Amino acid sequence: MSTNYAHNGHLEKIECVCVPANPEDTISWNKLLAAYSRNGNIRGAEICFNSIPHKSIVSWNTMLSAYAQERHFLKSKHLFDVMPDRNEVSWNAMLAAYAESGDLNGAKDIFDKMPFWSVVSWNSLISAYSQNDQFSEVKSLFDGLPDRSVVSYNTMISAYCRNCDVESAKILFEQMPQKNLASWNSMLAAYFQLGNIPAASETFDAMPERNLVSWITILQVYTRAGHLSGAKQVFDSMPHNTVLAWNILLQAYCEAHESRAVLLFRQIPQWDLRSWNILLSEYARNGHIYQAQELFDSMPERDIVSWAALLHAYSHANEIDTAKRVFHSMPQHDIVSWTTLLAALNEKQAEITFFENMPEWNLICWNVMLASYARSGNVIKAKTMFDRMPSQSLVACTSMVTAYSQNGDLEMAKSMYDKMPIHNAKVNNALLHAFVRSGCIEEGMAMFKSMVDVNLVSWTIVLEMLVGSGNLLKAHGIWEDMPEKGMFAWNIMLKGYAQAGLASQFFEKMPMKDLVSWTTMVVALGHGKRSLELFRRMEQEGLEPDTTSLLSVLGACSHEGMLEQGCCFFRSMESDYGITPRQEHYCCLIDILGKSGHTERAEALIQVMPWLADGASWGAFLGACRLHSRVTQGIRAARGLHEVDYDDPASHLLVMDMILHSKN
Repeated sequence: MSTNYAHNGHLEKIECVCVPANPEDTISWNKLLAAYSRNGNIRGAEICFNSIPHKSIVSWNTMLSAYAQERHFLKSKHLFDVMPDRNEVSWNAMLAAYAESGDLNGAKDIFDKMPFWSVVSWNSLISAYSQNDQFSEVKSLFDGLPDRSVVSYNTMISAYCRNCDVESAKILFEQMPQKNLASWNSMLAAYFQLGNIPAASETFDAMPERNLVSWITILQVYTRAGHLSGAKQVFDSMPHNTVLAWNILLQAYCEAHESRAVLLFRQIPQWDLRSWNILLSEYARNGHIYQAQELFDSMPERDIVSWAALLHAYSHANEIDTAKRVFHSMPQHDIVSWTTLLAALNEKQAEITFFENMPEWNLICWNVMLASYARSGNVIKAKTMFDRMPSQSLVACTSMVTAYSQNGDLEMAKSMYDKMPIHNAKVNNALLHAFVRSGCIEEGMAMFKSMVDVNLVSWTIVLEMLVGSGNLLKAHGIWEDMPEKGMFAWNIMLKGYAQAGLASQFFEKMPMKDLVSWTTMVVALGHGKRSLELFRRMEQEGLEPDTTSLLSVLGACSHEGMLEQGCCFFRSMESDYGITPRQEHYCCLIDILGKSGHTERAEALIQVMPWLADGASWGAFLGACRLHSRVTQGIRAARGLHEVDYDDPASHLLVMDMILHSKN
């Protein structure tokens, strides 16, 4: 009975069963201790552990594992040091504690001191290096394993995936003597990272069994690619639609279409806090502060994410005073809330003052400030902040390399890079970016060829560098050599071929296409019927257009003189796609109306649109007046153009030509 209570986390009941019955029964004490540990109740576990009259090795190991799981590293180390006896479980628990703390040297030292190594020990060390992106060491350890379990293979597969080397992960997966559900899920997660829908779908269909992780991962494959119809099909096929699945779909709808997201939110049978926060964050990202405030006020409960979203909504709208009032209205302030507001104030004038007034600083705060200066290109302030840091983390050093890179200071970026004790793929890629930004193509290629840890991002940076420099031939060579190609890489090559007028054939060969792919191709086809046909194909694939693709379609309607279709597309921007038309979209509609002879409607649109007409809008209207010999309107158009573009003589020439043409 006590075992059942322990497994189900009924701590009060198990205490009543075990403690009073026989205080000398160490087994009962250990069950109670394990129950506290499983529930993450460290304080209760400590009281229980200290109360055990006769501690066994199981008692010590359970307490040690509890500290390690909750990342109380110093307590783990102290307990390990005072243990009267240790066994394999003790050593492995301490090794895991070092791994969780990110202390690789400590983890390796513990490993070397172990009286014996089991496959669990090897797996823990490999996992430690993998979690800290030390891929070379992971590969070396795996290759030297005296014995491999299915966990060893799964850890190595995950390491390959973290290094964006999915091809090697796939080869190892196929070589496994036996696979478990975690092995299949690891490969599924790898294809999710790449956004490779066909490979992910094929793997999912081949799985001998599936669990919730499998279903959630394949759902995320479709949502990340913006393939809402495919995501909805997966969602409808799930044995059970958990609140997590609802939230993933809601997140995808928020990123694609806010009005449909609100409808989906209302359909969720039972909201959790994350459901509310997803919709709240979407309002915040889009600057809808009134809707955000209304939703926030309706929430049955709130957490730091809720408050941070509201802070972001007001700071994004540049209402800093209101953001501060929101902060001061919070029920409590911890380091997380301070850091959240610091990030919300990012790149605002009050940021440094707020930082200096914080009651304490953690590594995240320092990195937020440093990254802020780095992103804004303020290298001097970034370096000052870097020098003030109590310890320079790998993240901080990478931010400095990035800051020098963005400022075009290749020498300082190289100097900072050379001073770093270790390099991971992220900082390697930051320096590679520095070569690219400095226009040092050859040096960048030389570094790329010398890199040990080359991942998908590295390949993609080089590919983008060559495409951007117009060297499509070399880019094609890199493309052919890439061991794995992500969606971003496919889109870079498509852009390169589009610039060369060779995009159509490459586009049709793409195994997967996202919104960027379709939009690039729609734009590449120019203002003609082919772009309209492709746009309709895109909609049939379940992808919803963005502002760029709709602008291209409106341009095509203008070019082809398609009045009704153009007006229909413009109206559907908000009603069907949830996209607010920008000034350039209004300019296209003015051009469509004017070319079709509806100059009165075009002029009326100029008067009622949310912006003052710019030179492009007046120019389009003036051209239409000239085309249809509307002299009076043309003179008004010329005056409007003259007010916004005083130095443009073309308007006067057009008016003179229009008057002469009307007289003739």
